[in-house]
Formats: sequence, C-alpha cells, structure tokens
Amino acid sequence: MRAPTSHPYVRIVTPVQADEATWQVLELGAAMAKELRAELRALFLTDAQALAAAALPVTRTISYQTGIIRSLDVRMLEAAYRVRAQRVRERLAELCRTEALRWSFAMAEHFEATGILAPSGTGEPPRDRLADNPNEPPSQGISDLLLLDPRSFTVQHQVLPLLHQLTRDTLVGLWDRHAPKPDRVVLFSKGEPNALLPALAIAQSLGVELEIWVYGAEVDERAARSAAIVQWLTDQHSRAMLHEVETGDSNACRHLLRGQANALVLFDSPEIVTAAFGQ
Repeated sequence: MRAPTSHPYVRIVTPVQADEATWQVLELGAAMAKELRAELRALFLTDAQALAAAALPVTRTISYQTGIIRSLDVRMLEAAYRVRAQRVRERLAELCRTEALRWSFAMAEHFEATGILAPSGTGEPPRDRLADNPNEPPSQGISDLLLLDPRSFTVQHQVLPLLHQLTRDTLVGLWDRHAPKPDRVVLFSKGEPNALLPALAIAQSLGVELEIWVYGAEVDERAARSAAIVQWLTDQHSRAMLHEVETGDSNACRHLLRGQANALVLFDSPEIVTAAFGQ
C-alpha cells in the first residue's frame, strides 16, 4: 500500500468523564497518539441528566461518606465539574509531557434547548503551534479521530449525542486498549474522500494494511460506492481490501465488529456506530 500523496494531520480526540475510567481513556488516546505522532485532545463530558436534575428545586444530594442531605443547584454541580475537569487537565498535561505529545483540552457543555453537546474553552498550547479554538472546525489538513474503547462504549451514554455533534468531519475509531498495536485499519465507509484520506494515512503511519467495508442499505448503492472508492484508490496509487456489508441488520454489524479484535476500526458516520450497538 503506497502512502497517499498528502498526509492529513490527525488529532486524537478522547471523550473523558468524571470517573475512574478517565485515566484509562487518556492512556488509550495517548497510546494511539504516540503511534501516529499526533496531538491528543481530551474533551471533558458533563452529564446532561444530572444538570437537568440539579435545575429542579426539589433535588437533593446525599453524601455517600457522611450521609448528609443537602440541596443541589446547577451552579454547585457546574463548579464540581470544573474542579474535576481541572484534575483531568493536569493529568493530561503530565501524561503528554512524559510521552512528549502535543495536547489540548476542552470542556463539552450541554445546551438546555437542544440537549446537544458542543466544545468550549481552550487547552494548553502544543509545544510547536498555538492551541486550537475548539469552537471552530479543524484547520485544513487536520482530521479528528474520536477514539473510543469498544468494551466501554455501551455504558458511555453521554458519547452518543457527542457523536452526532462532532463527526460531520470526524472519524470515529474503536480500539481495545488492552489489545496490542493494531494489526490493520478497518474503515466502514460510504465513500467520503474526507474519511478515506485520513484512514489511508493512519494505516500508512501504523505500517499496516487498510480494509474498507462499504456499507449501504441497497445493493446498487453499495456497488456505486465501491466503484467510487476503487477509482479513488487508483487515483491515489494505493490499494486496500474491499468488502460490502448491509447496514440494515444491526446484529450482523455487531458480529462483524467482533471479528476485528486487533484492528483499529474507523467509521465515517455516527449512524453506523450507533446502529452497531443498537442505540
């Protein structure tokens, strides 16, 4: 497989939450960022349900240590999130300093009117360039890879709205952090060039083969997408193994994912990810 004519810069984005699994998620992102020599971006997620509950005048909180019952409001919860986010930011800085990685940090705020997530705030400037403004789309040539651990994805209910908000120009990646270095890159694709190019560049950077699974509900639709991908690969003087899969059956898609144990699995659309897990 030849390298693409231009290598898009890849930024690894890891959604983190206020729990113990956050440190493992950061290590997952750091491991992939190190493999790809990419920037690591941590996106701190708040809990929309908890914030909505805190807005109610009848909401109370009970300390699991003392049993003391206190009133709870949104400002108190938001302050607690900021404290936790600062701890994550400090851990991120320490981890990336140890691994010599570029990094940035942002908090994702819930908007009450829509229930969607959007990033806010800026992180630490990387060593060799200014920090990105997370409220703006990535600069030309930068491809975000939202990296998730497939084993914890089903309990990360806060990730689902994030997928719909951030994957318009972003790849979603599933990689088991306990697996060895990926032995191949598998892209579930509908033929979008903005996903094909970074997927090819990632496979080339890892030194592994690229497999492309072309999805679509209709046979003719998948055939057209496959033909377009073959032409694109020809234009790039590159090659990849192509397969076709019907996305209408979520069970088949889950079965397909189980066969990619040691692969970095990429998706160019959030719909196929959520369908795979029956969400």
